[in-house]
Amino acid sequence: MRPVAARSTVVRMVVAYVVLAGSWILVSDLVLFRWVDDGLSASLLKGAAFVAVTAVLLGVLLHRHERDLRRREREVSLFDELSEDLVYHVRFEPEQHFVFVSRAANTMVGYTPEEHYADPQLGLRLVHPDDRHLLAGTTELEGALRLRWRDRDGRLLWTEQRNVPEFIDGRQVGIIGVARDVTAQVLEERSRRSAARLDRALLGGTALEPALRALASELAELLDAARVELHARDLAGRSWRVEVGSPDGRPQAADPTAGEPLAGRHERGQVVVILRVGSPRVDLVARILDPLAQRVVDAADQHRRSVELRRLEKALEASGSAVVLAARDGTIEWVNPAFTQITGYGPDETRGATPRVLKSGVQSSAFYDELWVTITAGRAFRGELVNRRRDGRQYVASVTIDPVVDEHGEVIGFVGVQKDVTDEQAARAELHERERRALQRERDLERDRIMLVQVLSHELRTPLTITLGAARTLQRDGLDPGVRAELTAAMQRASDDLLERLDAIILVTDDVPLRTEPVQLEVLLAALIDGLSPRFDPARIELTGTAHLCSDPVLLRALMRPLVDNALKYSAPPSPVKVTIVSATTAASGVTEVHVVDRGPGIDPALRDLLEQPLRQLDASTTRGSGGLGFGLTAARRAAERLGAVLQIETAAAQDPGADVGTALTVQLPELAADPADDR
Repeated sequence: MRPVAARSTVVRMVVAYVVLAGSWILVSDLVLFRWVDDGLSASLLKGAAFVAVTAVLLGVLLHRHERDLRRREREVSLFDELSEDLVYHVRFEPEQHFVFVSRAANTMVGYTPEEHYADPQLGLRLVHPDDRHLLAGTTELEGALRLRWRDRDGRLLWTEQRNVPEFIDGRQVGIIGVARDVTAQVLEERSRRSAARLDRALLGGTALEPALRALASELAELLDAARVELHARDLAGRSWRVEVGSPDGRPQAADPTAGEPLAGRHERGQVVVILRVGSPRVDLVARILDPLAQRVVDAADQHRRSVELRRLEKALEASGSAVVLAARDGTIEWVNPAFTQITGYGPDETRGATPRVLKSGVQSSAFYDELWVTITAGRAFRGELVNRRRDGRQYVASVTIDPVVDEHGEVIGFVGVQKDVTDEQAARAELHERERRALQRERDLERDRIMLVQVLSHELRTPLTITLGAARTLQRDGLDPGVRAELTAAMQRASDDLLERLDAIILVTDDVPLRTEPVQLEVLLAALIDGLSPRFDPARIELTGTAHLCSDPVLLRALMRPLVDNALKYSAPPSPVKVTIVSATTAASGVTEVHVVDRGPGIDPALRDLLEQPLRQLDASTTRGSGGLGFGLTAARRAAERLGAVLQIETAAAQDPGADVGTALTVQLPELAADPADDR
């Protein structure tokens, strides 16, 4: 806009001058020729007046022009003083030369404008040799161009240039440009890019030392440094150090000021640079070293964390427990091989799914709702679940779910660990059962010990006392033969009673393994009846029925002898005792049954539980009409338990409606497996 306005003003001034001058000449000639007689004097007077008027006008115009020039010179000088950018104007005609170079050249490159005016090629020589090819065709360039320059001292700097072509009559006659020092910006940008490449290299799996060496090489090239050293110590205390020399192998500069180390420091690391004469300015390099030292230490820590993460990943992959990583919404992001081995679901099948694929239906929906509320609130879950495998089979899992929180305490995901404890749970149940049986066995042994002490103390003392008393009496001289015979009979009865009681004690307390074999039950009972105490009349027993089964004959006798013995003992002669065998094929229960029915006094239901305990008798008075051990039914109970038999006590009327008194005992005998020893 300024050149167009100036040309318009000039045109107006010329037109005005022509109009005024023509008018002056015309008017002056008319006046002079009409009113003045002396033409020569009038012409001279007119010319002098014209010269005076035009001189005044010219003086006014020159004064205004000089005032504008001084104002513009002051503006240009002020701009030249304030601008940090180097402004230049180059003309190509009649030969290349600088028309204008701003004073910023002195501070930027160390050369004065006068030196540029004196040497038109100085500007080209300032450009780094490796960047001069970028200047080809710059006379037509409109835009930014970033170049490396060398200042008067040889120091490296980066400039950003913008050129505008100058045209006259459509022909380019020069360029007007500006160059800005962007060294600080370039150093910061390229150091950040180098640090970013370091991070990417570590994320890509590159070892820390090669990655640090690559960073040091980039810094040496960027700074044209004689040597670059990187030091770092990670959080675990491991130290790292790399050193890289000049990329072109040039020796360090002899200038001692250029060889002084320049360091950026961190409490756990540093970056040391030895600059050369041709390196960028020290103050600009110093700006980037502290951030680089921080990034080097961060890289060491990142490498340490990467190593730990890889170790953790390997540990998780090798773990025998299933590990699941899930997002905040519960979707599965990663599972380890043990998860696939336990559940049957592969990584591709579970990624994006939720743990609901493992639901077996054993736990209720309310259970899972409570679990979800627990972990989303930031609390851990511990427990056992019944899950379902991919093939539909169920398994018991010991599950731990821990929330993962961010720095603000917000839950961002979950880590779940589960272990298949199906076999362990079964083993625990079996162990618990063994402990229960051992405890019961201990209680039984304690009961047997107490019972044995009581029996030895109460039950064996009487027959032993009778035997010893009769023996001492028989040693007297002159004893009546009748009395001697009576005492001998008493000793015999006491001895039989003692043996019977000892047999009962052994039967109750013995715990030897079962030895099963085929048994003809009626034959075993007949032999048992024949071997009863002589005080009982075997003819009172009515044995009927037959059965064949596999059982332990010793325990069968231990079971049946007290029952038959008590039936005879507690029923007055000559009342019969009926022993009836019902084979498994005809018994309603499906097992072999033996019924023992007597006509004794019967058993009060309130006393049946007492009769199952040792040292309990139907008549505990001192005038009781029946003797006995007092734990016959207990012995039968113990034998029945070992055989798996069932012993029932009822009144005789329950099996014989015609009986008004008496007791009916029913024994249900199962078929036992044959002893393997019988096959050899």
